[in-house]
Amino acid sequence: MATRTFRPKHLVRARWTRLDDCGVPLYDEDCTYYVRDGMVSFTWEDQFEDPQEYLLRCDNDRLQYYDRTEPTFKFTQGTLSLNDIDPIVTWMMMGVDQEMDAQSQDVVGFRPNASQWGVPKFALELWAALATRAGTAACPEGVQEWAYLLFPFNRNGRWDTAPTASNNTDAVAIMFDAMLGGSWGSGPWPVVGDDTGAASPLTDPMDGDQPYLVRTTTIAPPEVTDGCMPLAQPS
Repeated sequence: MATRTFRPKHLVRARWTRLDDCGVPLYDEDCTYYVRDGMVSFTWEDQFEDPQEYLLRCDNDRLQYYDRTEPTFKFTQGTLSLNDIDPIVTWMMMGVDQEMDAQSQDVVGFRPNASQWGVPKFALELWAALATRAGTAACPEGVQEWAYLLFPFNRNGRWDTAPTASNNTDAVAIMFDAMLGGSWGSGPWPVVGDDTGAASPLTDPMDGDQPYLVRTTTIAPPEVTDGCMPLAQPS
């Protein structure tokens, strides 16, 4: 069994999937998932409760008993940066109200809703190109690979950098909390190769104690969608 190192480079695709409160995809609704490109960056940081120290000293202040607890994982904080304002992304991640064009019925903006900030639950998948080692051919032979990142149970979406109207403006950044306890399992999508190399959902299902997955895959990223799309219940 070999171990292959890798380094994600620039993002090439992202997919959002709406979830219920238990972390299950919202099947059979008019809008369940959305795929786009054009992301700037994505970062994440694990959040822990620091270890606690327990110690007792004896008569001459010598340390007699000492112990230190393990750190306690709380959640993972993710931050996604975009150059544009995407009303579907802000709705799926933060719970804003969508603004519809009366004639086309397209989503053309959003209105913040104070009672819904951070309420939606969603899964986020990201595909990134892989950095190549020095001297690698521009078009190497073999099967193409991508980095695949899965954050299967997220909530508490809010601005990290809110939109501004000016020249040379910073990227829009939305932060969120990746929580434990989701119900993604193998997921509804073919994102990895099975033992024959065929496209398959995760062959090793996500556990509720696993807040995210980072790996490589030979299965190509999904195509960009024209807005938010429905997802049928698996048969």
